[in-house]
Amino acid sequence: MPNSRQLREDKTSLNHRHLCRKSLKPAIQSIIAEAEHLGWSSHEIRLAIVEIAVEGLKQAGTDMATMLELKRIAWRVEVQSAA
Repeated sequence: MPNSRQLREDKTSLNHRHLCRKSLKPAIQSIIAEAEHLGWSSHEIRLAIVEIAVEGLKQAGTDMATMLELKRIAWRVEVQSAA
């Protein structure tokens, strides 16, 4: 698991994370669509996905500095996407 220093926003790591998100997105969208079909709200589904991801990070021994860096990066990506 990368530490917070390794998550610094250099072009390589940004591109690597972008490629990872791009490859995972169709599968996650499929999971979301299936859960919506089963009656779960979009909000409930997305919260569950985040909770599962955070649980996995904790189990992997991710340190708090890295968790905070991921939070910062996630919000930055969201703000850029909305712009």
